[in-house]
Amino acid sequence: MTSLSLEQAPKHQQKEQSNLSKSSSKVLLSIPSLSLYLCSSCDNFCKHILNAWLATMFVERYKVSAAEAGVCLATVEAVGVLSRVLCGMRDPLGTKFRWAASSAAFLLQGAFLFLAFNAPNPKYCSLFLTLYALCTGGHSV
Repeated sequence: MTSLSLEQAPKHQQKEQSNLSKSSSKVLLSIPSLSLYLCSSCDNFCKHILNAWLATMFVERYKVSAAEAGVCLATVEAVGVLSRVLCGMRDPLGTKFRWAASSAAFLLQGAFLFLAFNAPNPKYCSLFLTLYALCTGGHSV
């Protein structure tokens, strides 16, 4: 093992920091990292848009009271939280198939949102939104 002189130590540390920053940027700009960021952004965007808009949609489209709309949406939120907690406690597929489970959960979420927006009545809309929320545990852990 060689020792560094005082003059070489800062250069050596700068070189290591430079290599570390290059490898960090490669990881952050890799396809899987960018895909994960995109999926997470889409999920967050959908959740925030839905939370802001769904109560109004329930009242205007289905002519239900604000209290009924609140109960439906609170149920959806509770199922989403429970789904995250339960999937976080136990991952039945293990890490080997985690990417497949996450991809399937995102696809199912999109399908359930489509069905919820085209539902003929508030019960079906609530059902599809609850199924949408149930899928969040598949990728949010």
